[in-house]
Amino acid sequence: MRKWLLHILLMLACVHARAEETVDLVGIYSTANEAFAAKNYPAAIEGYEQLLSIGKISPAVYFNLGNAYFRAGNMGMSILNYERALKMDPEHVDAAFNLKLANLRINDRVEPTSQFILISWYQSLVHGRSASGWGIWALSAIWLALAIGTVYIFSNKLMVRRLSFTIMALLVASSLALLLFAQVQYQYENNTQAAIITVTNTYVKAAPDQTSTDLFILREGTKVTLINTQDGWQKVSVGDNEGDKVGWVREDVLGLI
Repeated sequence: MRKWLLHILLMLACVHARAEETVDLVGIYSTANEAFAAKNYPAAIEGYEQLLSIGKISPAVYFNLGNAYFRAGNMGMSILNYERALKMDPEHVDAAFNLKLANLRINDRVEPTSQFILISWYQSLVHGRSASGWGIWALSAIWLALAIGTVYIFSNKLMVRRLSFTIMALLVASSLALLLFAQVQYQYENNTQAAIITVTNTYVKAAPDQTSTDLFILREGTKVTLINTQDGWQKVSVGDNEGDKVGWVREDVLGLI
């Protein structure tokens, strides 16, 4: 009897502790939002960063943190957090819009080599939705194809059978394309290593050495692709196209997306 009573008390204590933790997290978030509304951006940043440090990671927190850094004039950290929000939720319209605004604030940025328009369109299309989102669309197309298939099987009218077969074939082809998009986006979300320059500017070196030749300058907020790491240095490229500018920067000037 005593053991059962002890177990019950422990369970109640755990529930109470979790409730306190939930209230505390809500309190931190509310306090950060209130600080942002009061234009106390350093306090808002501190609150959102605190939530992230204890594992409360979400597109909403990254988005709000990006807004706080934007209002505080820190474009590098603002862009970094908008990018993080979009990596978790590619369909976050507000984050995408604010990211464009923040990028407009960057002066003398190094632009990647322009891509063929169809490649650029394809990448924008695929990266505009999450892998799970593409998967849901693919699954929906498959189920719809199966439903149309039943019409094809049981209909006695030649015209209906031809039409249903055509629609079913298109849906199957569409589902395969959507599954391909889901796979490409999944690899992008989990394997692509990208970062943002978070300092005002930094020299890109020819080798992972402070005394090596300066190749060019990257400005705050510039997005780079990570290639290799060595002794506290990162080899980066501006963009992911052949011929883009490549060099080495210190790891401490980068914020990983």
